[in-house]
Amino acid sequence: MTIDVKRRSSPTLLKRGDPQSPHSVAASIGERQTTRVLALKVEIDWRREESKALYTRLRDLGWMAAHYRNQISHAKWAELRGWRVPSVEQDRHSATKEIRRLEKGELSGDAYSCAEQEVRAAWSRDAKKILAGQPVPQWRPASALSVSGKEKQQDSGIRLTSEGGQYVLHLRVQSKDSPGGSWLSLPIAKHTKRDEWQAPVLDRMVSWEIPIKKCTIHIEPRRITARLTYKVSLPPLPPMGQRVATLGPIQQDGRLLLRTETQTRDYTSRLIYLCGLKTEWDKIRRRAKSQIGRRKGHARLTREAIARYRLPDKQSSCIHAWTRDVVNWCATQGVGTICIANIATGDWPADQFITLLRYKADEAGMRVEEGIDIEQASADRAISSALKRRLKAIKRRAEAVRELQHQLGA
Repeated sequence: MTIDVKRRSSPTLLKRGDPQSPHSVAASIGERQTTRVLALKVEIDWRREESKALYTRLRDLGWMAAHYRNQISHAKWAELRGWRVPSVEQDRHSATKEIRRLEKGELSGDAYSCAEQEVRAAWSRDAKKILAGQPVPQWRPASALSVSGKEKQQDSGIRLTSEGGQYVLHLRVQSKDSPGGSWLSLPIAKHTKRDEWQAPVLDRMVSWEIPIKKCTIHIEPRRITARLTYKVSLPPLPPMGQRVATLGPIQQDGRLLLRTETQTRDYTSRLIYLCGLKTEWDKIRRRAKSQIGRRKGHARLTREAIARYRLPDKQSSCIHAWTRDVVNWCATQGVGTICIANIATGDWPADQFITLLRYKADEAGMRVEEGIDIEQASADRAISSALKRRLKAIKRRAEAVRELQHQLGA
């Protein structure tokens, strides 16, 4: 039996890091769009019966959605194997239609259509492997509950309102025959209204200036999180060869990222390795001094023991490979300028890194600039979020110190 599996036409696959020239040309003409997700905490008051009932209802609907996904996934497998419902054998999608009629439970059209889209996405990734014997995709009962939105607000199954100084999320997640109708209202945590980044985005969602494409409800023990998916427009990309890459700054959690207008590369592991070399060298030095002691010739023996570790050679080799990788990757992204933020921590040879990066960049026709102009758009996009988090942490520590001094003084 021959199985005809339709595949979407896709462009020629490129290796990771290769320049995406068709996308770059199109993006340089007009605006680009990308998808982002905004996570919101749903306010649940466990002292109120209404909140408990809402939590239980969402959990039950999440179980129905997971069950429906699993049934649709099996129906998809049956259709690709050539199986049909006996009464309508001429319809190749009869299994899916039968599952939709019998197994959707109390889910609304916006909920079960979103579940079907997730099943199709899973099958589009692994259809060949599944037909070759890989297990059919399955979803756990505690999986997220998803609702799809529309471009027009009156047709969308997701709406956001502002009521009494609080955002309220309305979802058309259950059938119209369910008790209370098809809409469920989820109050968002009140502190969200004061958030300097989330509040402006949510206000634009309330007016539907930003349509909500999808809402995913994650139901955890005594906690509900709503994730809103939406599209944002990005400014046009600069031409190839005129783009800017920003390295650093080193964040509070130790991460070191290299950012461009389109992608981000994580070099935290290389930084940790270099710092580990220095730490290991310090341990060897202390151990050599303690073992050799202060007998005759102790200084020469200590130097010989430390020299056998060859720390400068190991660091130079690692930095050479690292800087070469940075330049090669920036070349594939069309970067003309590499900006370096504050990456000197004292635990690794940052000056040597910048020197080697500079001469390799010169050979590739790029410029390396130390220090970043915050007013520059590309640099601001790259590091503004990291700087804001650092400033907030400093402000919180200062407020805590003032409060302690006030209490001690009192």
